[in-house]
Amino acid sequence: MPDNIRITTPVSSSDSLNRVSPSKHTDALGAVDTSKIQQAGAQKQELGDNFKFLLNRNSVFSKFIEQLNQTPGLSQNMEKIMLDIFGKTEMLMADGGSPLLKQLAQAMQMDPDTMLENLRFQSSGQTKFSDGIFKVFRELSAQNADTATRTKLAEFLSAYDGFFSIGDTTKSIIDQLEQLKMQIPNPYRDQLDSLAKELTLERPTDNLQKNLTVLKNKIIPFLAKYINASNDFGRARDTITLLVHNLARLNTSSQEELDDKFNSLMDYLRYERNIPAAKTEEIKAQFLEHLNRKSGPESTQENALFRSLTQVLSEGSKQNTSSLSQALYKETILSMLMDKSVYMPFHHLFLPVNYNGQFMFSEVWIEKKEPSKDGTRSAAAESSPTKIYLTFDIRELGYFEASIELLANHANVAISCPPELASDTQKISDGITEIFTRNGLVADRVYIRPDNTPTISQLIMKKINERKYAIDVTI
Repeated sequence: MPDNIRITTPVSSSDSLNRVSPSKHTDALGAVDTSKIQQAGAQKQELGDNFKFLLNRNSVFSKFIEQLNQTPGLSQNMEKIMLDIFGKTEMLMADGGSPLLKQLAQAMQMDPDTMLENLRFQSSGQTKFSDGIFKVFRELSAQNADTATRTKLAEFLSAYDGFFSIGDTTKSIIDQLEQLKMQIPNPYRDQLDSLAKELTLERPTDNLQKNLTVLKNKIIPFLAKYINASNDFGRARDTITLLVHNLARLNTSSQEELDDKFNSLMDYLRYERNIPAAKTEEIKAQFLEHLNRKSGPESTQENALFRSLTQVLSEGSKQNTSSLSQALYKETILSMLMDKSVYMPFHHLFLPVNYNGQFMFSEVWIEKKEPSKDGTRSAAAESSPTKIYLTFDIRELGYFEASIELLANHANVAISCPPELASDTQKISDGITEIFTRNGLVADRVYIRPDNTPTISQLIMKKINERKYAIDVTI
């Protein structure tokens, strides 16, 4: 049967082989698809969509923006707390209420010189590395902008920060152990309590090795056994993670570590970067002088306002020290921490004042000068004016805002004031000019606008959002 089936390929007729198929008629213009025509404002909308897309990426900056949007502004919470304390000043001064609130109420009473002193304290405390020796290191980093030099500098700065934070790190570890005791079952709690009592906060630098021995040889092995036996993946495990992080920091915070990293940096600069021996010896002398100042009795900077403020916020976040809620204190602390982020393009200062019985809450934003890729400031950045924004909320007068552009000793000033003061604009302008002159500055232009509509907060957020396209570190 298969032999009877034949498969053959059909052969086309010769007429159709040489015939050219006629081309289909096409419209030269074709039909217009109106859905593909770009509408007016589409580019702006596309830019906004791209910005949202970038923010939706899992980046450090997007987490910062998200947290910033969820956190109320410092003025919204801090002013409520300070106004509440201001209203209780007479009662607190009459030996009533919390001693912490009394100290803060006393610190809020300021004259012009005290106001300036508090602002200078905040400005100088923006970074731990503000002494003259660190200016030398910044210049070296700018002159030797290679990865190896910056790595050596980073190792030294990490050791420096760890050594001068031994007390704070030890306290954080002890606090975390106290917190951990409330998160684990009773049999383990008693054992952890007895081990934690072997740690000491007295002379933390001198007792560093003793505390490290207790932590590494007793507490950490005990916690490892607890995790292995209980498989605890709850809050206790999070607390243990933070504890181990602080232990790792404490483990590299000794005087020997600091000396080793500094000498390693000096050797690298001397033999790898060919820095003259006279220069490295000068740096060593400056550093020794700096260490002597840090170790002396005058090294501890004290400020009555901020000492009492941090104590009140810390206690208030744990318990109700006034009629205000714990959430208000916690949000205020978070706002202060957000100001220290590397993504914040301004130095943010604030000042709650009781001046002759008048309450005022003021904030100052000073624009940071962005360095170039080699770590130095470009000529364009140096020649551009520094922008400063100020807000004043004076209880009896109203809300004021000021925008200042400062270049060398010349300034352009724009101020908005409550409409009720429209008839006093010339008096305000003369007063502002006199203040600038008294401080060695020239007010080239002073513009007074009777309008108390808040605009500074929008300018700050706009500046922060601009950094999205410059910095985006993905996790």
